[in-house]
Amino acid sequence: MTIRGGWGWGLLLAALLLPACSTAGAERSIATESAAASVSAGSYAGERQLVRRASLRLGVRELASAQQRCAEIVKQSGGYLESTSSTSDSASLQARVPAETLDQTLDSLAALGRVRQRNVSAEDVTEQLIDTDNRLKNQRLLRDRLRALLAQGGSVKDLLAVEVELGRVQTEIEQVEARLEYLKRQVALATVSVDLEQEVIPVSGPGGLLIDGLSRLLGWFFRAP
Repeated sequence: MTIRGGWGWGLLLAALLLPACSTAGAERSIATESAAASVSAGSYAGERQLVRRASLRLGVRELASAQQRCAEIVKQSGGYLESTSSTSDSASLQARVPAETLDQTLDSLAALGRVRQRNVSAEDVTEQLIDTDNRLKNQRLLRDRLRALLAQGGSVKDLLAVEVELGRVQTEIEQVEARLEYLKRQVALATVSVDLEQEVIPVSGPGGLLIDGLSRLLGWFFRAP
């Protein structure tokens, strides 16, 4: 079918672009007559999609050795280190590990020293994934319609208008694809933050008592007005 006349082109283009000019909620409604059916048929049905994060603070006897073991445990879990930093008496590591191995990895890390703090949290992003996935499908459908419209031919002015809108839709598709991949990575890989703190080993015997006494004396001296 060939569309003749500027009014025919304008009406058809307006019909195609109406969802893109509406609110985000209306945009997601394109070609999604039944959201429940979409969810049940989607890859996120039946299981909540969680972004898991954990932090661990440990007191360790040997800082360098504990750092090395942390790196080894993360690698053995199938993960990798994102960042590390250290001082003379402390070290911090941030790692990403497969979500399904998080608990086991935390137990292995906790065994390296004395646990001073351990936290685990989870953020449910199921609805974000479903909405983003549906939005991507809708934008791809709109892109296909614009391509079909472009293939039908028309005036130079009409074709330029379709090409401009096609470019806009393609840019949005790429942005939504990036967002969807980001959410999937966040679900697949848990974030683990580990803080290692060097523990002071008390010295036993008379020498230890002398050192402790001197330490207390110096502390009192420097605190005195």
